[in-house]
Amino acid sequence: MTVGRSLLFRIPPCPPSLCKPRPIRIPPRRRTPPPPPRH
Repeated sequence: MTVGRSLLFRIPPCPPSLCKPRPIRIPPRRRTPPPPPRH
């Protein structure tokens, strides 16, 4: 598991009407190109 996911699991669930969680995804490639995949 990644650190980001562990933090998400630690956060208690809340109704979408009160708290809208931001989807953690790769930001849109506008200025900088996408980083190379790390294996």
